[in-house]
Amino acid sequence: MDPEDPSRLSEEAYYFIGGLLAHSREMTLITNPLVNSYKRLVPGFDAPTELTWTRNNQNSLVRIPRVNGADTRIELRSPDAASNPYLRFCRYAWQRAWMESRRRSILQKTSNRSLSESDQKEQGIENLPENLREAITLFEDSSWMKEILGEAFCKQYAQAKRKEWLRYSQEISDWEIEE
Repeated sequence: MDPEDPSRLSEEAYYFIGGLLAHSREMTLITNPLVNSYKRLVPGFDAPTELTWTRNNQNSLVRIPRVNGADTRIELRSPDAASNPYLRFCRYAWQRAWMESRRRSILQKTSNRSLSESDQKEQGIENLPENLREAITLFEDSSWMKEILGEAFCKQYAQAKRKEWLRYSQEISDWEIEE
């Protein structure tokens, strides 16, 4: 722990956060598996959409509510309750993200305030996928997820989610009719 660091986090904590942020977009199909999972992930509405970490910004994906030695807690705020807990809490995925972050010395972005879209672009901060379709594409393009979960599983999972997206896209809601 660096005494000069106001967050008082260990180097390992920073690497772990860096790994989470580096791989969150491609993991979103696992953590947010349904069409409705994205209804609450709207930038600017206190939703955890920014790929940043913070102690108090509601738009940051990773939150560290308090730093207190062994009681320090790192929260990944995006997972939907409908996600499969066996996949969502795949310890191997989180450990791989942390190890890769250490190997590549991934720096993590922090934010203590909500950022405007222009601030995010200027700082190179991305958001989580906006919908299931975007999450599927990121998941399918991820060699990292295929390495962790296996190509066969990833292919079948993505196919099932594409069918779900197609069914959703073909549905016409009352709101659409009224508009």
